[in-house]
Amino acid sequence: MQAKVVIHVGSRKAGSSALQELLADQTDLLHSLNIDYPDRLSEFPAHQELANSLMVPRPEYFRSQLSRDEIYNHFCSVIDRNIEVNRTTLLSSEDLSLLTFDFNAMEYIKCRFGKYQPKIVFFERDPLDYHISNYKHSVMFGREVRTFSEYLFNIENLLYAHSLPIIKVWQSVFGLESVVRIKYNMERFSRESILYCFLNDVFNVQILDTFLEFKRNVGFPTSALNLVLQLNRSTLDRELIERVKGVINSQISSANEEKFLETFLTEFELDLIRRIYFS
Repeated sequence: MQAKVVIHVGSRKAGSSALQELLADQTDLLHSLNIDYPDRLSEFPAHQELANSLMVPRPEYFRSQLSRDEIYNHFCSVIDRNIEVNRTTLLSSEDLSLLTFDFNAMEYIKCRFGKYQPKIVFFERDPLDYHISNYKHSVMFGREVRTFSEYLFNIENLLYAHSLPIIKVWQSVFGLESVVRIKYNMERFSRESILYCFLNDVFNVQILDTFLEFKRNVGFPTSALNLVLQLNRSTLDRELIERVKGVINSQISSANEEKFLETFLTEFELDLIRRIYFS
């Protein structure tokens, strides 16, 4: 039976930005598949207002004056109209994953959307791969000057990178069968776009895949990491640094997680982090 509502929750650093930009850009394609990706109530390509309106305090970047009830009333009305014409409503906000352990927020989401028996979708990324992606992204955007080892072993909660506890909570709230888990697989994404994978795995439909080259966050070669760190630590002109990074960022990014870990962690550190996640 076709789901009335599909909610893409994430996880973070698992292609959400790329998927959301494609969904927002391909509404005509989605309509042809009887799927509605509703207009957002913010400037984001995702429905971040669903999560941000429940956060206390609200994030500074969330500028909407609408209350949580007004926001959820709006989307429930959209869902109801789509149900009348047998169309699925697709919502996406990886920020919803940040509310997983907020009992009041989860209770509210369940109260508003539970009656639709939504399908909840997660892309699951290997936790070590998550850390590599998060670290390289922070380095490229100048937010990180530490080595990978210093970054990794100073994280307040290493389990944050593991999506399983988050998925278990959503399963307990909406039901075991409600959750769809898709492996974030770089080898697969070299052959199929994230939009194709999402529509195939969630809706069991295949599209003409013309989106393979679309990437929201382009990586950079592991071999250039030390150079970018040196730029972040330097006192060079920021404009010059950004131009250099632009050239580096246009190069092919290595998807070899194991090689990265062996290069930037000691044998002891690598053994320890593997025990944390995989024992």
